Amino acid sequence: MATDAELTELPPTGSGFEPEWAQVYEAHAPAVLAFARSWLGNAAMAEEVTQDVFVWLWTRCEAFDPTRGSLRSYLLTQTRWRCVDVIRAEESRRKRERRAASASELHAVPHHEEEHAAAQRREAVQAVLGSLVHLPPEEQLPINLAYFAELTHKEVARVLEWPEGTVKSRIRRGLHRMRQHVVAERDVV
Repeated sequence: MATDAELTELPPTGSGFEPEWAQVYEAHAPAVLAFARSWLGNAAMAEEVTQDVFVWLWTRCEAFDPTRGSLRSYLLTQTRWRCVDVIRAEESRRKRERRAASASELHAVPHHEEEHAAAQRREAVQAVLGSLVHLPPEEQLPINLAYFAELTHKEVARVLEWPEGTVKSRIRRGLHRMRQHVVAERDVV
């Protein structure tokens, strides 16, 4: 089986090339699935995103340009965009449900300390995730793999096919930008 570094072009679509496409899937699906799970926190949604990414690759294989980067990086970037779409759709669905629920209920909401603390934690998590979306992909990818997929810097470097020092510096730079974004957002509110 060809490694990602050896892969210079994708096999053509159509009858007779299924074994080559199976090799592409087997080589990259575990990384795509782990990355999607780290973003979504939901195995079923992650599997759906993984399937979408590979179907999209199969139907639009001409969009991959090996001179611009590795197939693995390309697939992880496509996965990231699909995860962002899923998260946005899920958040829109939740907002609609909350509006419908609040319209049907009286505005008598109990204010307990536990609920307040939980709400603050949710806001903090959303602020961090929101700051992550504003990072460029070259900082998002290693942060996602390191913190959400729980990979070591060495493993992230292997997955992205980058030098380990590059991975560490991009993670450090990305975390610094995230911190600045969260502080700036907090100051605005």
